[in-house]
Amino acid sequence: METRRVVNEHILPATQRASKTYNFERPVATDRNWPYKAPMKTALVALMLLVGFFAQADMADQIDRVVQAEVASHGFQGNVFVHGPNEIIFAKSYGLADLEFNVPNSRETIFRVGSISKQFTAVGVLRLLADGKIKSLDDRIGDYLAVPAHWKDITIHHLLTHTSGVQRDPPLMTTGFSTYHTVSELFDSISSAPLLSLPGATYSYSNAGYEVLARFIEKCSGKDFAEYMAIHVFGPAGLKNTKHDSDFEIVPNRASGYLVNAGRLFNQAGFDLSNVTGAGRFISTVDDLYKWDQVLESERVLPSTVRDLLFKPYVTFGSKAYGYGWVIDQWKGHKVVWHDGRINGYASDFAKFVDDKVVVIILSNRYDAGASIMRIREKVADLVLGVVPTAPNVKTPPAR
Repeated sequence: METRRVVNEHILPATQRASKTYNFERPVATDRNWPYKAPMKTALVALMLLVGFFAQADMADQIDRVVQAEVASHGFQGNVFVHGPNEIIFAKSYGLADLEFNVPNSRETIFRVGSISKQFTAVGVLRLLADGKIKSLDDRIGDYLAVPAHWKDITIHHLLTHTSGVQRDPPLMTTGFSTYHTVSELFDSISSAPLLSLPGATYSYSNAGYEVLARFIEKCSGKDFAEYMAIHVFGPAGLKNTKHDSDFEIVPNRASGYLVNAGRLFNQAGFDLSNVTGAGRFISTVDDLYKWDQVLESERVLPSTVRDLLFKPYVTFGSKAYGYGWVIDQWKGHKVVWHDGRINGYASDFAKFVDDKVVVIILSNRYDAGASIMRIREKVADLVLGVVPTAPNVKTPPAR
């Protein structure tokens, strides 16, 4: 190592500064021994973090502009949540949870999620399978419930994948949706109606089929459907704000739902939740739904061999496929699993871009927000995934 002599006059007495030289030895800076290399590395890391911070802030601003455009043009209100591979990219609330009391939406606001509920019901069925309560998803539903002769070939799998031939909605719901019905009454109404097609023959979206699954869970578990889901699904998942909704229970932070008529907002009314027990009755928050996504990456509720059954493309419709409570799809070359939902006063969407590990969750307390939600999801996906935007391609939601 090279050395050189230096004088540090600042530490010498004044009488000695001119007459005496003190020698100190220190390394001469070379490429092999650069004393400032570590600080430079630290500065470089800090610079990279700063660049990442501003890039993330810019992404959040772009997403906010997308949502604000829907607020301005179509009155969107609700919560938008975007999570990337490692962190939250965007989370913001818009509009009011309660128009009459001027209460704003927030991250804690609870929304009805409509047909997103189907994935919860599907997990409830798979939990029965994992616990040995049923032998196979290919078992006939008539092995567990008393069914008419024309239902003899319907299996659990058919009900989960909308291939049972069961009508879209329970007849009781279409003739008296404002009237309370028990799960058993709904099942009797559904099973007495003619089938639309032979079991297994074709895909035909069916809310009624998931009502049958709610009755099936009650029969196999010996518990009320809501109780079973709380104990065996939401409890192990650690979801504190996800539950079976009630028309009568006081639920803190639950948003009021609104309908639109002639450009004016009205309170949703005249719909009894008992008519959508297994198909669309659950409530949740954006944070609980993201936690649910993480639960489905683990074995907290289901072993992986059973959990993975949720996302298999069992039946196709158009360019999409249906698993158990999930739509399996592609967005510009990126695999996405998703489900939307609409129920009186509310609209929602839950999408995961599987390989990119990006989750987009949008919840609204406006029934007419479905088209806005799809536009937001697609434009957010373009931004986050870095794909080239194309002309609007608003999907027709599979559930209502």
